[in-house]
Amino acid sequence: MIVSPGKGGNDNLATLPEQAQDIIDQVLSGTDPDGERLRVKLRASISRHPGRPDQALLEHLMNRNN
Repeated sequence: MIVSPGKGGNDNLATLPEQAQDIIDQVLSGTDPDGERLRVKLRASISRHPGRPDQALLEHLMNRNN
């Protein structure tokens, strides 16, 4: 469960956008040639949602079979 700081939560917990950015960073750091198509699609989602890694990741996951 993710709890926002200041709402009774632990200040050490990452926010949803921070968690999404961590996932994006891990995916984009991959070097497997078989994953290049996936990385290209993820970069496109990121470009459509600048500054909103959570929205970019959501879009990417929802459209991963297209």
